Amino acid sequence: MKRGAIVVLLASAITLAGATAYVVTQDDTDADPTTSSPRVGTVAPNWTLNTIDDAPITLSDTLGQPVVLAFGASWCEPCRKEYPMLERARRTHAELRIVGVIEKDLPAKMRRFMNSLGASWPVANDQTGDVAAQYLVKGLPETFFIHRDGTIQSHIIGEMSQDVLDKHLAAILAQVP
Repeated sequence: MKRGAIVVLLASAITLAGATAYVVTQDDTDADPTTSSPRVGTVAPNWTLNTIDDAPITLSDTLGQPVVLAFGASWCEPCRKEYPMLERARRTHAELRIVGVIEKDLPAKMRRFMNSLGASWPVANDQTGDVAAQYLVKGLPETFFIHRDGTIQSHIIGEMSQDVLDKHLAAILAQVP
């Protein structure tokens, strides 16, 4: 009887290990991580913060332009993959504004991070977490695509692929002012 229990236990452990290995090795960055955020379809909450370079920035100053609002941090590995894609999009689409927001990070570390990736958009310093709370941000990265009229078109939680970025950019760039 003990031998049968050991065999069942061993078989269960092997099955669990195999299932875990399968899940861990799956690359789902091509999947569209769009969420049905309660913020989608609403006016993007306005805010004013200082950037990591101590210049004031107000989100409503971007009204009339499509905006990608990217919540990230220097320690965020998926951000390291996304930021070069965002920079290419910024350079490709002159009318596109990208605005970063950091929370729980040091401005000097974020500045070095941005420089190391060649990313050149403004990054607001949300040290209190108030802006992240307004947007219901739960983790990093989180990205909001905002129409020219100031409404949130879509919200991505987690890392996104180039195809997902292109799809969401197309939606906010297609609108005629």
